[in-house]
Parts: sequence; structure tokens; C-alpha cells
Amino acid sequence: MLLRDQLIADAIAYIDTRIDELWSKVNKNGPVHPALGTPCWPWAGGTVVRGYGHLQ
Repeated sequence: MLLRDQLIADAIAYIDTRIDELWSKVNKNGPVHPALGTPCWPWAGGTVVRGYGHLQ
């Protein structure tokens, strides 16, 4: 049971790290959308050929 618990803890830590990486690439102070009146959250990280956001 200890191995299973460690695997779960490692998986959660990995996911938390990836989530932090993702949000570090989002600009939450983007321009205000003209029709909605709310700020856009543009991607500030790397992109692939078609312009989609990409994490390594």
C-alpha cells in the first residue's frame, strides 16, 4: 500500500507542477474584450506552427 500511496503523491505533485507551468504562461492582465468588457487572458508562452499554446 505504501508504494501505491507514493505513486499517487508523485502523480499529484507532477500535475501541480504542470498546472503552475501553464498558468505562468498566461497573461491575466491582457486587453479588455470590446464586446464583453472583460480582460482577455492571452497566451504568453511558446506556440506551435498554427499558433496554439505549447508546454514542453
